[in-house]
Amino acid sequence: MKPIDDDSDDHDCNGWSDFKGGKRSNKTHRSVVDPDARLMRKGGSGAFLSHSMHLLTASHSGLCVDVAVDAADGTAERRNALRMLDRVRRHHRVVPKVLAADAGYGTGEFLCEVEARGITPHAAMPRMKIRGESEEHHARRRMKRRQRGRAYRASQRVRRMIDPVIGWFKHVGGQLRTRFIRSSLRSQNS
Repeated sequence: MKPIDDDSDDHDCNGWSDFKGGKRSNKTHRSVVDPDARLMRKGGSGAFLSHSMHLLTASHSGLCVDVAVDAADGTAERRNALRMLDRVRRHHRVVPKVLAADAGYGTGEFLCEVEARGITPHAAMPRMKIRGESEEHHARRRMKRRQRGRAYRASQRVRRMIDPVIGWFKHVGGQLRTRFIRSSLRSQNS
């Protein structure tokens, strides 16, 4: 990890800065090996320079049907979910009926995009009142109504089948130790 050069004089002779007590961000840090890596925090741990990996699995079998690697920018989950749904439809002619997802997918814009593809989203939603009358607000209200149903609870149980797949990628497949991605992987996400 190397700080981004600027004109301040707080660097030592190696070009490194003392960030003790200071806030680290993607503006202050970049990877020398992989400049596309971004600081990302997951699960309450510290932030690390990394990419985000996304998986799409079949709910009936737990089989991984698509994988994507992208920049860790906060919107990559939703962006790659839509890309993977489109790729699975295009390459395998499979159109899922339901998309089970966690709370990161509960934005109104994403829910509208999924519904426009003819897929019923089952995303976890926070317990808060939804104010507004835009189409995104209506999509979130529809999602909250779906949460009361038996189908939603079943899809959320099945959604957990992805955890062993992610565990395999990290511990057996070596993704836990991977620090950069090949440029060919970046072009596959397009």
